[in-house]
Amino acid sequence: MLSCKDVTEKSSDYLDHKLPLLTRLSVRVHLFVCVRCRTYVKQLRATVASVGLLRNQASVSEEVVETMVTALQKDTSKDP
Repeated sequence: MLSCKDVTEKSSDYLDHKLPLLTRLSVRVHLFVCVRCRTYVKQLRATVASVGLLRNQASVSEEVVETMVTALQKDTSKDP
């Protein structure tokens, strides 16, 4: 089974459906048994959706969005 660190490292690709089938299934099994990682992936999903909404807002500059995306990418490499 994957470790929490493995799941956090793969979570972005998991949400983007970019993982091979067996890896995706391994992530799903881990999420089934690990509430911390389930929470992490749920928060990451919400963050991605929020950034997507910000991109559609005319009042938010592209620079602000890119700064947020960069900061979030750095945080996804941390353990949950």
